[in-house]
Amino acid sequence: MEFVFVFIIIWIPVAWYLMFRLDNKRIRSYFTGQGNQIISITWRIFGKGWISESSKEGGGNRIYEVEYKDKYGNIRHVWCKTAALAGVFLSDEKIIKHSEIYGRPMTADEKVILLEEEIRRLKSGIN
Repeated sequence: MEFVFVFIIIWIPVAWYLMFRLDNKRIRSYFTGQGNQIISITWRIFGKGWISESSKEGGGNRIYEVEYKDKYGNIRHVWCKTAALAGVFLSDEKIIKHSEIYGRPMTADEKVILLEEEIRRLKSGIN
């Protein structure tokens, strides 16, 4: 009986540690694969959408708050849900700091030019 108790006491922290490490790796590869740079990943037990997750058997996905720098230099905030056999699901993404060129915020015309370049790049990948 003591063996079972000791096994559980040791196994639970190890399992949680491994879960969070794998989640972190999954989230990092999702964002960096799109050309973004992670600033922070923070687990939030009561993050956005936790009520819908708490009704599932076994708890479901874990929720993380992520800040990252996109490939255009904007700093973004997003809520992520993920689990061992699931992908990364995003919600409530917003820009918290716009990108800057030469120490100043980008103008609307500069943003349009970047968007047009991105559209051309995406169209060239479709053909």
